[in-house]
Amino acid sequence: MFVNNTHGHRINHDIPARAGSGYTATHGRTLMQSRDPWYMGVSLRYGPDGAVYAADWSDTASCHSLRNTQRATGRIHRISHGQPAWDRVDLATLDDLALVQRHLHRNDWHVRHARRLLQERAAAGRDLTAAHAALHRMFAENPDVTRQLRALWTLHATGGLDAAFLLRQLGHADENVRAWVIQLLCENRTPPPEAVGRFARLATDDPSPLVRLYLASALQRLAPAQRWDIAAGLLARGEDVRDQNLPLMVWYGIEPLVHADPERFARLVSATRSSLVRRHLARRASEPDVRDRGLPAVVRQLAPGMDAAVLSDLLDGLHRGLQGTRRVPLPAGWAERSGNLRAHANPAVSARARELALVFDDPAALRELRAQAADPTLDAATRQRALEALAARRPADLAPLLLQLTADPATRRSAVRALADYDHPDVPATLLAAYPAFDDAARQDVVQTLAARPAWADALLDAVARGVVPRARITAYSARQIEQLGDPGLRARVQSVWGELRTTSGEKAEQIERWRKALTPAVLARANRAAGRELFQRLCSSCHRLFDAGGALGPDLTGSQRTNPAYLLENIIDPSAGVSRDFQLHLIHVRGGRVLSGFVIAEDERTLTLASLNEQVTLPVAEIERRERLPQSMMPEGLLQDLTATEVRDLFGYLGGPASVAP
Repeated sequence: MFVNNTHGHRINHDIPARAGSGYTATHGRTLMQSRDPWYMGVSLRYGPDGAVYAADWSDTASCHSLRNTQRATGRIHRISHGQPAWDRVDLATLDDLALVQRHLHRNDWHVRHARRLLQERAAAGRDLTAAHAALHRMFAENPDVTRQLRALWTLHATGGLDAAFLLRQLGHADENVRAWVIQLLCENRTPPPEAVGRFARLATDDPSPLVRLYLASALQRLAPAQRWDIAAGLLARGEDVRDQNLPLMVWYGIEPLVHADPERFARLVSATRSSLVRRHLARRASEPDVRDRGLPAVVRQLAPGMDAAVLSDLLDGLHRGLQGTRRVPLPAGWAERSGNLRAHANPAVSARARELALVFDDPAALRELRAQAADPTLDAATRQRALEALAARRPADLAPLLLQLTADPATRRSAVRALADYDHPDVPATLLAAYPAFDDAARQDVVQTLAARPAWADALLDAVARGVVPRARITAYSARQIEQLGDPGLRARVQSVWGELRTTSGEKAEQIERWRKALTPAVLARANRAAGRELFQRLCSSCHRLFDAGGALGPDLTGSQRTNPAYLLENIIDPSAGVSRDFQLHLIHVRGGRVLSGFVIAEDERTLTLASLNEQVTLPVAEIERRERLPQSMMPEGLLQDLTATEVRDLFGYLGGPASVAP
């Protein structure tokens, strides 16, 4: 395969290899590398001469930048092996049988245009009986399956197929033909009843994962009542559990069935061998639109002797479907199963069952989780999970326990983050008194928690003024959070302690130009990339990923124009100039006085999930009092203002270099 590499200014050569229902690929030798940094390949097409034609956008900006985009440039390159051999023939002048003969041409350009012309003639009412007979002979007699497929596709496009012929081909020896016949039978969404029965048998018996992929794809073109048996057969295929396509493709086909019959939908749990699909089934059945019938149906599947892995999947799915919901009425059947599940020998099953019991208002679960969180003899992961479950449930009297657990390293970070939901008067004094003894991650949590409420933010800024919290620990992100709390006095204090959070467009342009001139190739060649890596980890990695390391809050920098200092400078110094809506800062004012900032990564009619600097929060929409979307990027300004020229050089040297710096 030849594929444009936009950022690399080249055309890649990738070598596909079959893997299950799809492919993996390895890199071959690059087909073409342009020395022109403006080369931006857009599309590749066969020509009638056998050459490949490459459309070149020809621009300095590879991401449709609002600035510096050349709107009047563009080129087309021809790439050929040797001298192209022109076949100067007007295909439109050929008769029908000559166009059929073109289906054997080595160059697919001729095949596609011959098919198009035959389709146009069929649409115009021409009798293609002779052409159809020739295509049927090609399908039956040509030993090359690619030629058989060409004939099949053109017969379909020109009305030369009937259901009886297609049904016979479901037993064809080649998987590609069987797969395409499934697609063609479902093209108009009304396959004959006999086909649906054959599909169910193929789902159970066909040895080809490709055929099973086409069956999974066809589910969405079938009426809901026709999907059950096909889906059950596909879900039972244990060899497809780790396939890169099949589990999710089957899931897309069965997801709407939850409305048709929630009980039967839940029973698919016992049919599937896929952990992923089991979790999705349970999650979907517990969502609000079907919860009254779907949740009890899944609970009834929680048999005492069920395999622990299956139980864990179902409980995880239920937990995900209920995420962001503080309380749900106790579903039928849960009371009879809850005790055994909470006492299950598998820790993952018992922990998840306890968390669900908490959502179902089970007082025993509340007591058990409190005991686990406070028990220093348990492992840290168990205690953190218990504490996070309690925080999600948000019982009114949890703050004293949270304050107590901030002193324990095993539960400290979870407790500090959870305290943001409780307007307890002891929170600022407790956290700031212990702040010097905390590690860096916990200190960041303290700053973010105290930045969530005006009175706490005031205490935080007092601590900065006294030197308890170093000024450098108040990141530009945290400073902006405090500024947006809406208190004029706090805004003035932030600016006096931290500095001005915004600069004018003229000042930014001057900074960009000054650094652009300073960061020459010769200067960057002297960069200490190891030092640059340390700077990246301190300043950027909590949000950005580079070379498979870092956070996922902001865009992944690995594939960006990071070798272009001008591009980096524009986005670092003026991040809000052309910010995508996905990375605009949201302010969420929650009932109880807490203010969260971050960007929305998921939202539906009942819950909202917000990613911030140090956590991901899912909360009920009903608890949101007010929300705002700011025009600014989530990435704060001022990143370079406290760095020396050497540090900026090292940072840019690391950002623009290869992934070869050891940790």
